[in-house]
Amino acid sequence: MNETPPSTFEKSGQIKFASFGRRVVATIIDELVFAPALLILFYSFGGAGSSSASALLFSSLITSVANLAYQIFFIFRYGQTLGNKATRTMVLNPQGEIPDLVSAIKRVLVLISSQLLNAVGASSFTVALTITDSLSMLVNRDRQTIHDRIAHTYVVILENKPSL
Repeated sequence: MNETPPSTFEKSGQIKFASFGRRVVATIIDELVFAPALLILFYSFGGAGSSSASALLFSSLITSVANLAYQIFFIFRYGQTLGNKATRTMVLNPQGEIPDLVSAIKRVLVLISSQLLNAVGASSFTVALTITDSLSMLVNRDRQTIHDRIAHTYVVILENKPSL
């Protein structure tokens, strides 16, 4: 397996990688913060109470795209979503910088792919994908998930208060 070479901040020994629990809490916070907007979008595009499979699919895709945009914007612009900010974690590249746009897109596309697949009815596969992605950090010395490895990113604990 190709491992990402040690980063500048890894060599310094001053960076602590975020734990599984901290990352789960950040994800839950993001979902709770974003849930009202997603529900509004879902209902606005006919997702609830509709017997039409196409309306349900369309509203699911709209909410997935909105979540995708939220994640990409905050990771690319600030290196952290609102959940990361609350848990004092940040997404960085191997140089210890905020990821560029391409890395943010790669990272989020893998992360959100389970939502997109679920929207088209592949729910059993999405559960397996989500669990595998999340648990993969437990067997990686840098606590990287699959989406982190693909995008060459790390989630680290901030020692000082973040400035979002």
